[in-house]
Amino acid sequence: MIEYVNRHSLLAEMINQLQALRPQVDWSWIPLPEASSQLFNICKVDKEIDRFCAGVVACGSCITLAISPFLKEGWSSQDIQINFDTSVEFHVPDLEKAIFDSYFYNNYDSKRFFNDGDKYSLNNNPIVFSDSPDLHITLLRTRYSVVEFYRDNFAKLVLERNRLLDELINHSRVSFPSSLCLHSVVVTNDHKLLVSRRSPKVGHYPKKWSISLEEQIKAPDLFPVTGNAVSRLAIRMLKEELGIDESAISSNGVRVLSVFVETDILNCSLMSVIYLNLSSSILDKFIRNSSRSDYEFDSWKFQSHEQVINDLNERLEDYHPSAGYRMLMYSKHLQEK
Repeated sequence: MIEYVNRHSLLAEMINQLQALRPQVDWSWIPLPEASSQLFNICKVDKEIDRFCAGVVACGSCITLAISPFLKEGWSSQDIQINFDTSVEFHVPDLEKAIFDSYFYNNYDSKRFFNDGDKYSLNNNPIVFSDSPDLHITLLRTRYSVVEFYRDNFAKLVLERNRLLDELINHSRVSFPSSLCLHSVVVTNDHKLLVSRRSPKVGHYPKKWSISLEEQIKAPDLFPVTGNAVSRLAIRMLKEELGIDESAISSNGVRVLSVFVETDILNCSLMSVIYLNLSSSILDKFIRNSSRSDYEFDSWKFQSHEQVINDLNERLEDYHPSAGYRMLMYSKHLQEK
């Protein structure tokens, strides 16, 4: 069992550090040091999406779609049902087909569209309440090129992006494709967080520091339909990125805290915490010496929760856009402990 030593006594200091990221928030209602479970918006929200953030947890360009009603535990892999709708595929609408064809041709080499594989896109805005706490997600198939087309075009046009976000958040209609991704904070058994710097070769956010890993869901995670897709995704990510197997996951396991949308790229993702039964020094040896199938980060370090919060507050590194959101959710999770 993970022990959270002096976490509550440090929470007030962390909030003071984080509030600089959103100074306009009224902090007077937050009971310190035992901040309530409704600790919302402690990070600065991008002005372009502020209209969508009332009453939800948001940070930077990330907006929560669904949050675990019991953040102390989060959703275990057994609490999450992923349904894959094989009868539907997201295609580019006819009105945009000519623009898409030109985009595909012009970016064929630079975007590596010769590897135009399947992606699996969120097709529902999940409904979760305390009396119905399990997470149900529906996915449909799309193509890598279609996801990139929306990211490079609609996500960069404020009016179009806001129209799509309004349909998603206010009307529960998903009108854009994405590639469901697991954003994970990796925690060692000596209470250190893995912080990794993305390789300059990756397609998105090269050289950005991440807390800790990201991995898109793939067909092997979804098939066979028996078993748990989130668990398979997390295990595959740890193997490919860190060179460790399922045995390294502690009894606390993989805990999903929320479903959120990365508004800057119009992508829907899961935010999770993965607890390991390895120390930071042992994990460091695995990363250095194990054979990894993916080398999506080229540098890494291990920091305490408080050190990461301080670095975010002081802007000491150039971070992945969802880094603040991940730390906000992880802080809320610790607060519930």
